[in-house]
Amino acid sequence: METRKLILGTIFLFISLMALGQNKFDLTPDNMIKFIGKVNQEQFEQSVGSPVGEEEGFIVYEVENTYDNEITAIRCFYRESDGKLISVKFGTRHYLAYWIGFTRLNGYPKTDKEAQRRGMYAPKKDQFGEIYQVNLKLRTFGCQIMNIRETPYYSTAIINYHTVKL
Repeated sequence: METRKLILGTIFLFISLMALGQNKFDLTPDNMIKFIGKVNQEQFEQSVGSPVGEEEGFIVYEVENTYDNEITAIRCFYRESDGKLISVKFGTRHYLAYWIGFTRLNGYPKTDKEAQRRGMYAPKKDQFGEIYQVNLKLRTFGCQIMNIRETPYYSTAIINYHTVKL
């Protein structure tokens, strides 16, 4: 019994220490539109903290995502010419929340049909007619929801906020 308590205590302590010191950060579209293409690395790090590493040219940060309260690794890319943040990628189990959030941004069309007509919504489907990627844009702010995977038990996707040329 004592060994079990020790193991559970150690696990609890480890999980608590992992969350300790994580910067809470809102990864929803209504917040990210304020950062993408507008801030440099130093300004962004005031919100997300110091990088934890680098991966394939991306700078990696760990934040506590305020949407789901989970520790999330975000991969960021900065434009070389002016240092502006131009891409933020992260994985999520809640991709529909980000999709819906984007469609509720001020200025986004009220219907998918209107958004498609204006080139602001472009779903990609596989051979079975299932959507596996969605491209959304609003002025110079874009969102790709990629690698959409759904099972009866869970769903996952990669969110990529990025700049869009007009």
